[in-house]
Amino acid sequence: MLEKVWYELSPITYSIVSCLAMFYTNILGIVFASLLLIVSVLIGVMRIQSRTTPKSVTKTRKSKTIYTR
Repeated sequence: MLEKVWYELSPITYSIVSCLAMFYTNILGIVFASLLLIVSVLIGVMRIQSRTTPKSVTKTRKSKTIYTR
């Protein structure tokens, strides 16, 4: 259960941490924090897209239905 919560909240947590690091660190810290922010936003966007895209349905020769992503 805790893994699922962390999996859902990790992009938000990384975004908050990177924003705080941008305000309280030097130039090198800002560079790494902005990279962390970009990566966490991309991960969040990819998760949202994977939830909203419907699963495609493929049919086999024996007319069984297989659900694939």
